[in-house]
Amino acid sequence: MRMRSIYDLTVINIQDVITVYSEKGDHTVIRNRSSYGLSFGQSGRIEYEHNGCHFLSEPGVALLHPQGATYRLYRRESGEFPLINFYLYGDELPQEFVVFRLRDPAWYLREVEELKDLCLLPHNRLRVIGRLYGMLYRLYTEGHEQKSTISPLLDYIAAHYGDSSLGNDRLAGQVGISEVYMRQLFRREIGMSPKQYIQHLRIQKAKQLLEEGHASVTEIAQRCGFSAIYPFCRAFKTATGETPTDYRRHSRYYLL
Repeated sequence: MRMRSIYDLTVINIQDVITVYSEKGDHTVIRNRSSYGLSFGQSGRIEYEHNGCHFLSEPGVALLHPQGATYRLYRRESGEFPLINFYLYGDELPQEFVVFRLRDPAWYLREVEELKDLCLLPHNRLRVIGRLYGMLYRLYTEGHEQKSTISPLLDYIAAHYGDSSLGNDRLAGQVGISEVYMRQLFRREIGMSPKQYIQHLRIQKAKQLLEEGHASVTEIAQRCGFSAIYPFCRAFKTATGETPTDYRRHSRYYLL
């Protein structure tokens, strides 16, 4: 699946956590930003212009600043803006500003203040990254709950993908929409059909069970929602290029 949200981001390091005071009236050009940034409007107002689009940082709003971007900022009102600068790893990383409307701005401001204290000691690196992941996850869930019509369906699929009778009619009935409209929503928000999404989860679970090495291939097929071993083996080889047995042979975990 392609990267579609901050849920998929991988943080590799945090550069610094600071609160920037912004004076009204200043104009600045930032060229080739050296890291990603997550800023929060504590007070004041800053307008950003990037690729012809305008973004406003103010109380109740968080902004994700893309690494490598060149943009202008206009300080409309004086104020303070907590900022986390960090580095990401992976393909298809955000190249544009991302705006988040916060349900509980005070929670994020408290988190930033605690991050500042944690950053004082180098041995807190993992704790700092963990706290940032917590903030990103909360931003994701808040935005996803507000925007995604299929969020309940994703939860339902996660709980029932092992059921071989799971199909589009049952999914559409869960949220009271037509099958055609549900497939359109999946394509738009997930980038694949419901059938493809379910198949992806089943294959991922099968790979996990094969790596653990306890269950037979027949048992794994049943647990992953396949009605018989032959459709499972065919689907697994199509997805991975290997039979389940071959995959297990070279990827099984051993305790030393």
